[in-house]
Amino acid sequence: MKISLIEPELLRLNATYNFNLTEDLIKKAGKENPDVIVLPEIFNTAEIDSQAIKYADNNGKNTKQLLSKLSKELNIYIIGGSVLDKRDGSIYNTSYVFDKLGKLIGHYDKTHLYSSSGEKEIVKAGNDRLIFDVDGIKCGVVICYDIEFASWVTSYALDGVEVLFNPAAWHEDWMINYDSLVRARAIENQIFVVGVNSIGRASEGYFGGHSQIVDPMGRYIIETSSEGPIKTASIDINDTKDYKETFRILNDRREDLYRNLYN
Repeated sequence: MKISLIEPELLRLNATYNFNLTEDLIKKAGKENPDVIVLPEIFNTAEIDSQAIKYADNNGKNTKQLLSKLSKELNIYIIGGSVLDKRDGSIYNTSYVFDKLGKLIGHYDKTHLYSSSGEKEIVKAGNDRLIFDVDGIKCGVVICYDIEFASWVTSYALDGVEVLFNPAAWHEDWMINYDSLVRARAIENQIFVVGVNSIGRASEGYFGGHSQIVDPMGRYIIETSSEGPIKTASIDINDTKDYKETFRILNDRREDLYRNLYN
């Protein structure tokens, strides 16, 4: 599976600019013939606050129109990062996923909302996972802060997900946390984790980039230090097959000890 990560320098509260930039970068990435293109979190608004609500996509209309057109035109899967999405009278942080024919596979609403930034006061949390196939490989999506919650990620791995996409909007001051979480989730669940983060000015400070791919052994396929708005690499699920068959980490879990700890 060949994957292109889009790491754009977005502008706060400028959805028109951000959509145009995203379209341009997707077309450029398409020239590298990837199977999958992945966008970062909130690529329409680059912000989650009371002002950003005015720029939320209405039922994902603009997002779905753009990504459907490009996925069909370029014959690629697109993991649509996420957008602020106005739907059913609420605001969601939503990732739309499209197949090579431009068909909507499904959407994922961010489930764990970051209370420290005020996201909980603005966004309605989702409750469901999104698991889908990319050319026979089972994949899933979690958004940004979701990756902090190990049990949530493990639920994907237990259901056979081999590649987990994590669109994000982490600030540069938190890059140690971000890098550690992506790598830890990959190692403990023995899956590939694809983290895609934007750059550019945030409401306070800057987004930190560090878009990356980590394999089930914790090795970088795309390094955090890689530069440029487009980062492309190939992963091979079979490369770590022997490792996963020898070291069955999830099979060694003691659910009898902690099944009821969260009740």
